[in-house]
Amino acid sequence: MNKFTVLFAVIVLFTGCAAGPRTVDLSESFNKTNPLRIEERKRISAYKILHKSESSSAQASGVFSTSYNGIGTAIKTKETVEEDLTNFINKSFEIDVTSNKVLIITILKADSYWVLDTLEKLPFVGLLTVAADREFGLNLRIRFEIEQTGKVINSYVVDEKVTVKGSAATDAAMKDTYKKLISEYRTTFFPDLEKNFVLRYF
Repeated sequence: MNKFTVLFAVIVLFTGCAAGPRTVDLSESFNKTNPLRIEERKRISAYKILHKSESSSAQASGVFSTSYNGIGTAIKTKETVEEDLTNFINKSFEIDVTSNKVLIITILKADSYWVLDTLEKLPFVGLLTVAADREFGLNLRIRFEIEQTGKVINSYVVDEKVTVKGSAATDAAMKDTYKKLISEYRTTFFPDLEKNFVLRYF
């Protein structure tokens, strides 16, 4: 294997990590944030969405360790999650000034990544695995609090990781897999949120 072949393998393998912010159309799965079983919207006097999260940068240590590389998108993952939450709240709750309940949502973590395994960093192995599927993930930690007359009366925390398999070989492949990841998160997160939080606490 000559040095040009090795260089090509390395360049292709790191396409996903080196590419600039991507514009990705996520509208196709946006309706998956709709409530599924709520027949009548719950009443609250107000809601707030707070951010205490920071986007994770690429965590590429060394050749002999697995790297978790941040997925660079023009609209950050935490912004997509916030938009989804706003959509879900507007469809699940009704603002009623006579209610004494305020919903406070704090996004503690909402970042996406793709995984580069240890052996794949070696050029001769990377050439063989460049088109192989790898793990893409979304880390979520969100706290939901119900406040009544200035005091928190109930609290619910979601702490989970959503993963899919996909390719990081090209920018187009990265976009397709990111769409798949967001769709998977929307499909699983919001029905669980509806069942375990909204229908239990309101």
